[in-house]
Amino acid sequence: MVKVEEVKRQLFKKIFHNDLDEFVQEANSENTLYAILRGHLYIEREIVKLLNLKLENPKQILNNNFGFANKIRLAAALGFIETDSMEAYIAFNTVRNKYAHQLNYELNEKDLKKIRRQFCSSLESEYVRGVLTPSTSFLKKESFSNDGELSLIARFRGMTVILWRHLKGILYERVSKEIDDYLKIKEKEIKSMLRREMIERGVIKIDESACIEEEFQKRAELFLKNVEEGLEDIIKRRI
Repeated sequence: MVKVEEVKRQLFKKIFHNDLDEFVQEANSENTLYAILRGHLYIEREIVKLLNLKLENPKQILNNNFGFANKIRLAAALGFIETDSMEAYIAFNTVRNKYAHQLNYELNEKDLKKIRRQFCSSLESEYVRGVLTPSTSFLKKESFSNDGELSLIARFRGMTVILWRHLKGILYERVSKEIDDYLKIKEKEIKSMLRREMIERGVIKIDESACIEEEFQKRAELFLKNVEEGLEDIIKRRI
């Protein structure tokens, strides 16, 4: 298989870095309602990207009448996220709806505990490392008190980013696999063509795999160039 590390690096950059700074900045907004509503939209967008990987005609179902909770349940049903993690997103959505529709709603510890209680092990680990630990947290340093503690809203903002990045990681894994599968199919097609070509030239008699592999590696750069457009199309459609 042709090395595709650079392709994967570009994919990782497009998925994680293109809107990371913007998202973290919005999550850190002094306006709590704005931070929650915008964070909710960012998360929902990633869910839709995941659903688009499986749905043939997503527009037939992913409309304004098919809300966040239904989308996350569908993502779980399709195997994109764990059932436990699904409940964390449902709990997050409940808090968002309270903030959006209840005039005097105030965030409380019970809300955060309900969300965190549904974290899978990877979400919990990332929350502790990326939010609660001052030395590794992506939150602003001034978010922490002198004792290294975070306010209620700061922890909720951190949860929002963690939930969003979790979906980003799943998207990266799925698109990476799609790229690998695409390259395997193309490699098989190229090797089949080389076999026929080498038999016609009399280089091999029937099917000498070692000879075909050697010839394929000689043409590795050409192979990658030929599939470059297909790889770009996958990334463009999925990201």
